[in-house]
Amino acid sequence: MEHYELRVLADYTHTGVQAANTTAKPSPRDVLGELERDERAEVVFAEIFSPVSGGGEEPLKKVIPVLDGEKYGEYVSLSGILSSVMAPPKRSIWGGKLYSFGTPMSNNPLLSTTLKYSESITFECLAGAAQITADYRIRLWGYVYKETELPTVFGNMLFPAAMIDRARGRTLTLDKAAILVNGDTWKTLPGGKDQSIPKINPIILDNNKTYLVPDEVWPLQLGDGVEERVLWQGIEDKRISEPKVQGVIGIICWD
Repeated sequence: MEHYELRVLADYTHTGVQAANTTAKPSPRDVLGELERDERAEVVFAEIFSPVSGGGEEPLKKVIPVLDGEKYGEYVSLSGILSSVMAPPKRSIWGGKLYSFGTPMSNNPLLSTTLKYSESITFECLAGAAQITADYRIRLWGYVYKETELPTVFGNMLFPAAMIDRARGRTLTLDKAAILVNGDTWKTLPGGKDQSIPKINPIILDNNKTYLVPDEVWPLQLGDGVEERVLWQGIEDKRISEPKVQGVIGIICWD
């Protein structure tokens, strides 16, 4: 296996009818999403080939990544409907406007928001109010590393870090100790599920109720009662879905 090269981490094609309001749950083996015991991986971007039948789009309502057996839907929930698809096939993107979860091989915690996992990845695919009859396909792209390669590629994750809020003339300090990147700490890095607070994750949601504006702090309330705050830093308004969602640098979680 070749490393340090962008590769497909998961590839799933759904065929046949998917009933309305049901969820397809392929296993990691079904999507070729399993790693070897001494490997770690980061997801950089996704591609969704939306279902279309007779020229009409069909309701692939959302696609949610599942990292090491845990759903990541609080942060990443992608519309798969053709008219609002959030991660279209790369060859179909005009002007190279590709949505990326983060910057690979980076030790800057504000850039290294790629989805990180240690064992396996797959996704859950929810049909909307009508059945899906056409085939659809989902691919995840990223990098695989041997555990022994991680210190060389990443070194230390460079905490503490600072987010500059230019609109308000303030700096937000993420007060963590630097993290030596290795196989054991991989899932405690930004984009990993075992982070300590403050957490940094990518965010792209299909079901926001509010139109999000750059340079505003947007409060989220999750089921566990932890308040989360998103700091937008002058991100271009892409108006990529309805309800509208904008690209974001990350999500900061406070206790």
